Amino acid sequence: MGQMSAYLRRILMPAVFILLLISTRIHSYLLFHSLAELFSIFIAIAIFLLSWNARRFISNNYILFLGIAFLFIGIIDTLHTLAYKGMNIFAGFDTNLPTQLWIIGRYIFVFSLLIAPIFIKRKMKKLFVIHAYVFVTAILLLSVFVFRIFPVSYIEGMGLTLFKKLSEYIISVLLIVVLFIHFRNKGKFDQKVFKLLVFSIVTSILSELSFTLYVDVYGIFNLAGHILKLFAYFGFYKAIIEIGLSNPYNLLFFELKEKQKQMVILEKRKDEFISIASHELKTPVTTIKAFAEILQNYTKKNKDIYAESLLGKMNSQINRLVLLVGDLLDVQTIESGKMRFTVTPFDLSEMVKEVVDNFKLIKNTNHQIYFRGGSKLIINGDRFRVSQVVSNLINNAIKYSPNKDKILVTVKREKGQVRVEVQDFGIGIAKNMQDRIFDKFVQAHNRPDQGRLSSLGLGLFISSEIVQRHRGRIGCISDPGKGSTFHFSLPLKI
Repeated sequence: MGQMSAYLRRILMPAVFILLLISTRIHSYLLFHSLAELFSIFIAIAIFLLSWNARRFISNNYILFLGIAFLFIGIIDTLHTLAYKGMNIFAGFDTNLPTQLWIIGRYIFVFSLLIAPIFIKRKMKKLFVIHAYVFVTAILLLSVFVFRIFPVSYIEGMGLTLFKKLSEYIISVLLIVVLFIHFRNKGKFDQKVFKLLVFSIVTSILSELSFTLYVDVYGIFNLAGHILKLFAYFGFYKAIIEIGLSNPYNLLFFELKEKQKQMVILEKRKDEFISIASHELKTPVTTIKAFAEILQNYTKKNKDIYAESLLGKMNSQINRLVLLVGDLLDVQTIESGKMRFTVTPFDLSEMVKEVVDNFKLIKNTNHQIYFRGGSKLIINGDRFRVSQVVSNLINNAIKYSPNKDKILVTVKREKGQVRVEVQDFGIGIAKNMQDRIFDKFVQAHNRPDQGRLSSLGLGLFISSEIVQRHRGRIGCISDPGKGSTFHFSLPLKI
């Protein structure tokens, strides 16, 4: 019931206003005409003011272009109102003058609507557009007031000239083209705004056709044309002024909503690309790694020290590439919400010792890695994923300990939780980076031994995500120049 009453108020208020306006014709047609034109002038200036003041918030220049156009349309409409029969303001001119000014205003109106869609997705030089409108408007007004070369549009006692009627038909046809262009760009508008714009354009067409039929400037068809023009401007008011002020998101920030949709699509495509590319890379990289290991074993047997050294370096870089591909896959699964965990009870202390032993036996490192722990510490979690966290932290410690320092890996019980620490005595992490190192694609610093970034900065991000999914906490304590201690805590199995 409330919605119905609100709807009736929206319909009744304009209807009452139009009826009151028409009633002024009984007293004076000149009064009716002046009030009707003043209403449209007010709307034109208001559209300009809103769009101009909102120019910093909207990159869609369609509205701004129309706003500038309406400013000059409003100026022409003001001159048309002042020149109307009975106003007696412009000496030496007759009823032809307001009709000429009307045609000028309508041509500017329709060509502005034709041009405006160009700026839906394009940048616009605001001052250039304003200067262009000043130039065109000045030339047209000079042709009427000074040079008097603008075609005659109305002859007193005879009515409209052929030029005036043809102009109204041309403008109507152009408005139909405008309608077609707007339908082609329908998806770029808020739907409520689009419907109101269509209503205004259709009503403008009817208004133009009505203005081809009158003989007397005070006649019924002239009145009908002005009433239809009021409806058209009221539609522009609803589309740009009222919605723009009461609910600016629908109009000024509609493009933001569209960009968000585009970003979602791009994000999905990015995830698909990373997934496909990573999987496609994984197979050949694994194959190359296997061949490199075979060749390395062969050169070792044949005591080709130089070839063995080269293949060792090659194998090291392949291992790094395998880790990077794996990290990309993990990030993709995390962000798409597809990372799955197989939760089982396991001894965390035993698992960490296995990881440390693996580094000692397999990894190509001269660091001394020490393990401290041993007591049984059972947790519920994904054994593979938690071991991945430990591996990432040890890899990180090796990476930023350029002097082949020792690395201490500790597992201990702490207040109903188990805590794993990986301590290195390397270059440490700057204070301003310590809050960001668990972010994606963030690296603490360059490796001094390589002078360049050595990874994508994904290992700590992945580790943080895995620990959080296990209801744990991860952190870092670092002293620049002296080393870092990365740690994470997980709940003990009760």
